[in-house]
Amino acid sequence: MASSTNTLGMGFEAFLSFRGLDTRNNFINCLYIGQKIGGSLLRALTDSQIYIPIFSKGFTSSSWCLREIAHMIDCTSKSGGDKKQILPIFFDVEPDDVKLKTELYIDALSKHKKKYGSHEVKRWGDALVEVSTRVGWKLERKEPYSRTGSQPYFSSGSVRVPGKSNPVAHPYFTIKIISIVTEYSYVKMDSNLLFEKLSPFYGELTKLIVRELLLKLKGKNRPLPDHLVETDDLKCVEKLLDVDSNDHVQFLIIHGVGGIGKSTLASIIFNRFQSKFDCSSFLDDVPCQGLLDMQKKLLSDTLGSASIDEIHDINDGIDCIRRGLSNKKVLVVVDNVDEKRQLDKLAGRCNWFGFGSRIIITIRDKSIMLDKDNQMPLNNYLAYPMMEMPIDRAIQLFSKHAFRSDTPLEGCYNFLKEVVSSIGRLPLTLEVVGSLFANTVRSKWDETLEDLKQVPHRRIRNTLMMSIKKLDDREKAIFLDIACFCIGEDKTYAYYMWHSSGYSPHSAIDVLLLMSLIKIDEFNRFWMHDEIRDLGRYIVKEENFEDPGERRWVRIDENTLDIQSSNKLPETLGNLKSLTKFEIPFHHHIVQLPYSIGELESLIQLDLRASRISILPDSIGRLKNLKHLLLSQCKNLHELPGSIGKLESLVELDLKFSKIFVLPNSIGRLKNLKHLLLFECKNLHELPVSIGELESLVELDLKLSGISTLPDSIGNLKRLKVIKVSFTKIHTIPWALGGVETLEELDASFCPYGSPISTVSRKISGFSSLHTLKIANFSDFQSLSVFSISGCLMPILPNLSCLKRLQELRLHEFPKLKEIPGLGEVESLKFLQISECGVIEKLSNLSKLKNLMHLELLFCKKLRAIEALKELYSLKNVKIIDCMSLKSLPDKSTFTKLSIDWTSCRKAAKLTIQSTV
Repeated sequence: MASSTNTLGMGFEAFLSFRGLDTRNNFINCLYIGQKIGGSLLRALTDSQIYIPIFSKGFTSSSWCLREIAHMIDCTSKSGGDKKQILPIFFDVEPDDVKLKTELYIDALSKHKKKYGSHEVKRWGDALVEVSTRVGWKLERKEPYSRTGSQPYFSSGSVRVPGKSNPVAHPYFTIKIISIVTEYSYVKMDSNLLFEKLSPFYGELTKLIVRELLLKLKGKNRPLPDHLVETDDLKCVEKLLDVDSNDHVQFLIIHGVGGIGKSTLASIIFNRFQSKFDCSSFLDDVPCQGLLDMQKKLLSDTLGSASIDEIHDINDGIDCIRRGLSNKKVLVVVDNVDEKRQLDKLAGRCNWFGFGSRIIITIRDKSIMLDKDNQMPLNNYLAYPMMEMPIDRAIQLFSKHAFRSDTPLEGCYNFLKEVVSSIGRLPLTLEVVGSLFANTVRSKWDETLEDLKQVPHRRIRNTLMMSIKKLDDREKAIFLDIACFCIGEDKTYAYYMWHSSGYSPHSAIDVLLLMSLIKIDEFNRFWMHDEIRDLGRYIVKEENFEDPGERRWVRIDENTLDIQSSNKLPETLGNLKSLTKFEIPFHHHIVQLPYSIGELESLIQLDLRASRISILPDSIGRLKNLKHLLLSQCKNLHELPGSIGKLESLVELDLKFSKIFVLPNSIGRLKNLKHLLLFECKNLHELPVSIGELESLVELDLKLSGISTLPDSIGNLKRLKVIKVSFTKIHTIPWALGGVETLEELDASFCPYGSPISTVSRKISGFSSLHTLKIANFSDFQSLSVFSISGCLMPILPNLSCLKRLQELRLHEFPKLKEIPGLGEVESLKFLQISECGVIEKLSNLSKLKNLMHLELLFCKKLRAIEALKELYSLKNVKIIDCMSLKSLPDKSTFTKLSIDWTSCRKAAKLTIQSTV
């Protein structure tokens, strides 16, 4: 038996191999959902990153399990052991059993020799011995569950005993089950609730396994620069941290000038050691974030998102950190601290954290951490000064960026030594200036060096200005936009704003990337070093735009306008006639927009995400060019003004995680709205009838919302492609939705009040574009009489055996469908049509389909066999067209009352009915 889990957007991740008879109804129920994978087993095995074989007494009696073990060893060997891991669990067996040192597994293997041969059985035995040497878990009913090493399994030095103070790192997590129930099924579990319902024995084991998987599969690794050069800093910091010591809490302050690599060093340490801690958090660039939001991030990373619901101010945050983390071994990085009070609110005392915790602080000026006697506080604080790189390492790093090589070009060493001596040996300047040389023709090198020599020695800002001066006007404008407004933003939005303002950003972005002035992270967001960011903002401030009305972007902070003591914006905001994007950061105290915002006639994007805005003025309806209204996580916003219906250009309305109670009926006038996002709007219980007038709507996301019913008018959404209703109280979908031919994705999985899809199941054939259907199973479809679906990518259907009243089944264009579980159990079936299912090879066990009258098999190129066709006494019509691999067909002379039509079935050597294959 096998199971494979997957995270959204990725390949298979975790593969469970177990003997179902031994382990089901135990802790496996917490790790596994579904049935045997069947045809997709080897693909799941090959694609998985982590293998979890669960050895039980009957494990080796299954040849299937033994094949899986051998294939795991093959896969890990091919990966070099770096990308794939095996984490065995010993369930009611001893490691020696798996090492074949006892009779338990030896006897079982011997029984397989007659059927599978000595060579194959030896391969299985070798695989078992190899797996038994891997680090894994041993189940013992009298002792706490131990993560074991192999030399020996239970020595005190290799056993880590997880106590009840070590819960799963993420209380809320999502696992995607692949090729078990359907390819599109999801499971979302509140692990705390789940584990409370388990016995203490299995609950503790499950916690440990899930925690280990989360660490390995969902690690919060920090992105690192593309070109790294080894230095002694890493070894020194590792020694100071001593992460294996659990007898105290250690603070480490990494200090040095900007651009010297403090954050990079902290990121490397974080990535390397986070798996040794119960939980971890990296708090980026603290001065640019609100302290309350940094507290929430720390708690969310370590205790889960539910831990921040009741935090309303900084004192609440301190109390939650102290109570929640005081018994946990945590790794926390507080990056770029510039005031002592920031650390006091985030990691103020040692007793806030459990023994073994490590708190790393990066800071430019160590003096802000000193007490009145210029001493570091307490013995738990250590300081590590970062110095400039040695000259040879500096030349190596410069060469990586200038020449994409570890070594200088031949004959250039002395020249590069002069360059490095001129600009200093800070990683940031070496990267930026190296990239500058990479984009400068060799004939200009001497001239560039002379310019660098004119820069005041070791003034990083002046050195960086050399690169910025090389930008043309368009490149500089986009650079300044990113420095002031776009850091951490998805580049898609920024591109949209630039295009709307008449800028073509692509070539400029390429230049900025090549010059190492910006980066784009793995989430497609802009990133910029804080030194370069500060320089860009300084340039904007110095230039001081003579005409504020020409500004295209505004991001409100205390330095933008004189609003330090107010929670409102001035009415003069309306004078910015050229403004295309307006943003209020999530940590800002602004609660109300001025009425004059309606005068921003060029505004395209209004970004108020996670702000404290509590009301939108009616004048917002005058924003005729507004296309994106982003209000997600606006906890104080309870309603929208009726004038929102006047936003004739609006394309996206994002209300995710908001506290909105009601949508105005005028929303139906938004004729260009494509995306209505109401994910986790728990206070919203109904949709206005006018929603059916959104003629351009493409996506409707209601997941985890409070919506309990859908209006019938939803069937009028003729362009709808995606609708998500999972984890809601919705139990019926209006019949009219079955006529929406454009629908591509329907997510109705995990609805506690029954599957809403059952109400439109008879019209499911109308979803001619549907390729993603997310349902948990067919248990709520017992009254279904007609089921027709086409154009679906599922490799295996949910089991059909519960469809006790199904009379008509049509499956069309399933390019990946390999089997139809439970088809032979649908005794009420009268009509069966399977067409263009290109990889299905066999229809099994049809003998119980006593009521089947019509069978059509069309264009199933790989179909080889139809089992028990002779026993279907009610069969009247058989149509088989272009099933080129079918080896036998019915004999017309045998059934005088049977209408048989076949075409292009070339491999049918004998036209005989066979009862079995």
